[in-house]
Amino acid sequence: MVLKSYFDGSNHADLSQFDRVVLATVCGNCEQWDGFITDWNEVLARYNVPYLHVTEAVTLNEPFSVSKGWSHRLVDDLILDCVRIAKRHATMPSLVEGEFRAGLRAVTMSIYLAGC
Repeated sequence: MVLKSYFDGSNHADLSQFDRVVLATVCGNCEQWDGFITDWNEVLARYNVPYLHVTEAVTLNEPFSVSKGWSHRLVDDLILDCVRIAKRHATMPSLVEGEFRAGLRAVTMSIYLAGC
């Protein structure tokens, strides 16, 4: 089985300003990613935006500027729609037999830099 993963590290390039770094990844097989990407791109197309970068969106910076018709309410709607897509495609474990649903799995790790 081939797993496809996307990684993202938090903070800025200057790690001397921070006491930790957070690494996040989402993993799944090609079929799981294909369904997610299709639904994700449909949401972005519905809002006529090329991507979602939450920091830019909540501060109404490009491409989420007021001059392009964006508001905090519209950003909230976009983020909630994206969360719904993530939830729809996420693994749903259960202790009840037959309720498990395979899907994408997110993992995060904090690395504390003290002593490094």
